[in-house]
Amino acid sequence: MQKMKHILQNNNVLSLAATGGGAVLGFASFILLVKSLDRDVFGAWAFYLSTSTMLEMGKTGFVQTPLVRHLASAQNRQEKERVIASAFIISLGLTMLLSIGVGLTAILFPSLLQNTTFSLFFIGFPFYTIATLPHNFASWIFQAEHRFDKVLAVRLVPRILFILLLLVALTIASPEPSTILACHIFSLVLASIVSWLLSGIRFATLLNVSRPVLEKLTGFGKYSTGTLIGSNLLRSSDITILGIVLGADAVAVYHVAQKIVEFIEIPLRSLASVAFPRLSRDAMTNLKESVTGTLRSYALPLTLLIIPVAVLSFIYAAPVVTLLGGSLYDDAVLIVRIFAVSLLFFPFDRFTGVILDSINRPDLNFYKVMAMLAVNIIGDIVVLQLFGTAASVAAVTIATFMSGAVWGGFVIYTHVFQKPENTLQ
Repeated sequence: MQKMKHILQNNNVLSLAATGGGAVLGFASFILLVKSLDRDVFGAWAFYLSTSTMLEMGKTGFVQTPLVRHLASAQNRQEKERVIASAFIISLGLTMLLSIGVGLTAILFPSLLQNTTFSLFFIGFPFYTIATLPHNFASWIFQAEHRFDKVLAVRLVPRILFILLLLVALTIASPEPSTILACHIFSLVLASIVSWLLSGIRFATLLNVSRPVLEKLTGFGKYSTGTLIGSNLLRSSDITILGIVLGADAVAVYHVAQKIVEFIEIPLRSLASVAFPRLSRDAMTNLKESVTGTLRSYALPLTLLIIPVAVLSFIYAAPVVTLLGGSLYDDAVLIVRIFAVSLLFFPFDRFTGVILDSINRPDLNFYKVMAMLAVNIIGDIVVLQLFGTAASVAAVTIATFMSGAVWGGFVIYTHVFQKPENTLQ
């Protein structure tokens, strides 16, 4: 029992549970809605959720990474309060900016509110972005403080509430877009109240805004936002280029294969969220050793663990594709096998990026992601001209993530291990 308790309290396990549990509950709500709603209603919901998530991701990239990095490395309580207050002001400002921007767009183009596909987003997003502010901000603070038990709670609470409210709403009345939106916003409001109470942030703390800290956070945030956008473009560029050149059929096949890889990425994302605040803190006193420890404790073991996963994915690609997509997607088998090879480079690519952010060099991480994006886009265009298949586009993924791992390793070697300790500090 003591060993089991120790395992369940491990931050790596808690972070994995938060990421994996959130993904499972999100998939559960997806299944519930897709089976209960008409196609046009579900289409309006899907547009609202995907567009809202994309805009919210821009705000998250600008605030989360610099907040976690500077809060984890803060030396005293006063410095922590200045970081929290300054980050909250930035987050509040971006929330208001996004909310007003979407509202003005709806006012200037009233036809958008009459379109059933777009109306739910333009009505709901201002409420969505305001409702998620306390919830997201509290979860970022918990990550910086290594309180992944609380991260687990605040990640799962809104998703569980949403599913419960949906079940009640769907049994009482016929599903309407406004009803689903109300359930979603209400679950986020309740989750934000719970998260803020758990965070223990006092109103007086939010008054400790510091101009130097604001400048630090915004200087970091412009690169971390660019990195986040670049990472998402890296994921979506293949689909976009395939859609333009080969059409929707190739996109569908490629998307099925991508979904399989996304499940394997879940432990990478969760472990990176644990390593980042710890490395940000340790790097302040013993940078070279903390970087070496991160590579030894995370990147190398994960690579060794992914090898059997990649082998199994390669061997059993056909039954896995049939399970997810059916016999119509047999063309995805070769793509999955190619992705299995690219998996070997994921851990070093991901953790070199984490290291660069934690040592306060988000600019180098941004340049790394932009270089990978250039390799991916140019490679896609070239192979489509030469071979014209979705599998050839998947093959470019190997070169893309290999370049990220090699570039990241080279940059860390030259900017960490080849410089004197006092220069780094």
